[in-house]
Amino acid sequence: MWRPNPLSLGLASLLILLSSTACREENHSREPARSQRTAPLRVVATVPPLADLARHLLGPEGVVVSLLPSGASPHSFTLTPAVARELADADLILRIGHHGLPFEESLLELVADPSPPMLSMVESSDASPHPWVSPLQMLDFAEPVSQALVELDPRRASVYRQNLDTFRVEVERLRQEVSERLQSTEPGSRFLVHHAAWGDFATEFELEEIAIEQDEREVTPADLARLITRLRPLEFSTLFVAPNTSDRGAQALARELQLEIEVLDPLPEDWFEGLRRAADQIARGAVAP
Repeated sequence: MWRPNPLSLGLASLLILLSSTACREENHSREPARSQRTAPLRVVATVPPLADLARHLLGPEGVVVSLLPSGASPHSFTLTPAVARELADADLILRIGHHGLPFEESLLELVADPSPPMLSMVESSDASPHPWVSPLQMLDFAEPVSQALVELDPRRASVYRQNLDTFRVEVERLRQEVSERLQSTEPGSRFLVHHAAWGDFATEFELEEIAIEQDEREVTPADLARLITRLRPLEFSTLFVAPNTSDRGAQALARELQLEIEVLDPLPEDWFEGLRRAADQIARGAVAP
């Protein structure tokens, strides 16, 4: 009867063990060891308020870039070749995800393969393309962004979670401050804007935004006549416009109704300070229902 040679079995077992170990080490070396990450995370956000959210959640060690320059319109902005370089270095991309911001759709064509994770804030076509003007919505955005940072850099998970807790406290404090700054306005008070960017803010704080722009086009002579008839009885004193707005129809309306044109920035780089300033402006420019 044949019996296996113990030495042969030992050598065979050793070879199998070495081969298995080598395969595991080779496979492990090909996978990114995220728990051993030492470089700071780099986050690219499509609009400044999302970039500010990322800065608060990342902390000082992270790098955050906003694609949309200060003062630019998110509805007409066009991506440049420099954007492709920013995207190539990103660990995470944050976007609103609304069809009303067409430049975000162009991101998909510029992102390299393999692409970094891309997180959209809204999924419904019924949502506003400017949800960041609502503190409550920014609170909703913070949780998935924080979770994405934890998954990318588990080593600093406790830092990201602490930053999330701090952000929540600061946003609740901001909501209280905004409410106090709007105390002089009655519920349902209206404010007049050129572009409808403040609807979510108005809803959260029981106000009504009235926009003169229709379908993101300039005010025509026909629009002007209709708007004068509609708005004159409401006795507005202020027309709020976004930075770099140049709509001759809006200017004609302001002259006809003796409105002061005031810049109200919906895309501040400092989101907290921007909403405080906006609350003060709207409180001065709103009229009772």
